[in-house]
Amino acid sequence: MAPSNFTEDHLVEQSAIQLMEHELGWDSANAYDEWSSGASDLGREAKREVVLVSRLRPVLEKLNLELPIEDGLIVFAGSIANREFAKSTHDYVEAIRDGLIEDGVMEVIDEGTLRFAKDHIFNSPSQAAAIVLARNANGWMEWKYPDGRTLDEVKS
Repeated sequence: MAPSNFTEDHLVEQSAIQLMEHELGWDSANAYDEWSSGASDLGREAKREVVLVSRLRPVLEKLNLELPIEDGLIVFAGSIANREFAKSTHDYVEAIRDGLIEDGVMEVIDEGTLRFAKDHIFNSPSQAAAIVLARNANGWMEWKYPDGRTLDEVKS
């Protein structure tokens, strides 16, 4: 039986790779066997890590970007977070944080404190704020620059 041209690989993945490499000039990597040795060949700490922080952070530092990446936000290694959640915290915030602890991104320091052991890129400033503050939070208002301006004020 001849292979079908109506596969996810043919219709989606190969088309996307062609666009990224030939139209945008980006590099791509086939990561199908990335974990075959038991560790990531690309430097990822966990399979759910889709951004290669070890490659992204040096580029960001070189460019000296002060704004969040798109609508996301990086919390750097060494940053401190509250451990005890507010009673009103959404369950998904707790689930995300539990995953970060399980993956070694965050570590328990003491009864009330967690620390980021690794840089982590959150999908949004609000998600990052909720994890750090251990409560529901609007990251556009919570995160502030040294001069007191919020992300919302800088974005505007």
